[in-house]
Formats: sequence, structure tokens, C-alpha cells
Amino acid sequence: MDPMKLVSKRNILFIFFSALGLLIFHTPLREVVRLALYERFYAHMMLVPFVSAYLLFLKRREIGSQADYSFKAGIILSIIGILLFWVEEKNGLGLSQSSHLSLAVLSAFIFWIGGFVLFYGVKAFNIAAFPLLFLLFMVPIPEELWKRLFTS
Repeated sequence: MDPMKLVSKRNILFIFFSALGLLIFHTPLREVVRLALYERFYAHMMLVPFVSAYLLFLKRREIGSQADYSFKAGIILSIIGILLFWVEEKNGLGLSQSSHLSLAVLSAFIFWIGGFVLFYGVKAFNIAAFPLLFLLFMVPIPEELWKRLFTS
């Protein structure tokens, strides 16, 4: 089988997986976009996915050459992301609104990383670790943590 067809198939599956993630996590992701547009401390968030995508683009050949499905690790990470989001949404965990948003976005990040590992594998994740983990800058810092870090 032609490796380019497999990479293409992986890309299509990952795009569908990402679209599913957008459906599941649309509310917190929409709130992150609002924060990035209207709050100066979060303005960087609009650039993060583009920088990450560019860095992934630079490593596309390496990622493609090491791509292999990793069902166990990918499904486990994706389920952890969904469960974290579900528990937080249902129970609230007694968190403030900013902590709630941070946890919801972190769960979306874990879900999406799980999808990457599922469709591209652990070796490809290791190659793409920096661009993927760079996306953590999309997780808003909870207001309580801001106050502890930057006020005396």
C-alpha cells in the first residue's frame, strides 16, 4: 500500500476527530476565543494554534514517516479528556468560573492530543511534542493563580 495514501487517510480521520472535538468542546473553546479577543492577558491565544500548526508543518515529513496507529494510548487519552470535561461539567468541582474554563480547555487539549496519538502514534507524537505541547498556551491561567503569582 502506498504510504502517502495512509498518511492522507490518517489526516482525514484526524480532521473528523478534530471536528468531533470542536462539537464536544465548542462552549469552552468559544469562550477562549472571546478571552483572546477582549482580554489583554490572553491576546497571545489567537496566535498559538497558528504557530503550532506552522511548527507541525515543518515536521510533517518526519511525522508522516513515523505515523502508526496507536489505539490503546490514543483512546485512553481521549477518554480521559472527555471524562475530565464531563465530571467538571456535571459536578462543577466547586471551581471558580476561570478555573472551570481552564479545566474545560485542558480537557479539550487532552482529548485532541489523544486523537493525534490515536491516528499518528506515539513515535510521531514524540517528534511533534514541542508543537503539540505548545498548544498548552491556549489554556487560560485561572484568575486565582494570576493573583497569587503577580500580586503580593
